[in-house]
Amino acid sequence: MNREEKKIMGLTTASHSLVHLFEGVLPPLIPLLIADFATDYFHLGIIVSVFSYAFGIGSLPAGF
Repeated sequence: MNREEKKIMGLTTASHSLVHLFEGVLPPLIPLLIADFATDYFHLGIIVSVFSYAFGIGSLPAGF
């Protein structure tokens, strides 16, 4: 692998890691979001589910 390919691989790996970081940061924040927005687990769960489905469906065309 030459130097340019290593740069591309490093950027791709870092970007992919950030995607998983941003996905994983939401669940621990749920109790804080419930307190800040004065809601309950059911309604916040619906919002998180819609976000997750939108993210998953949006990642399909981005994968190509």
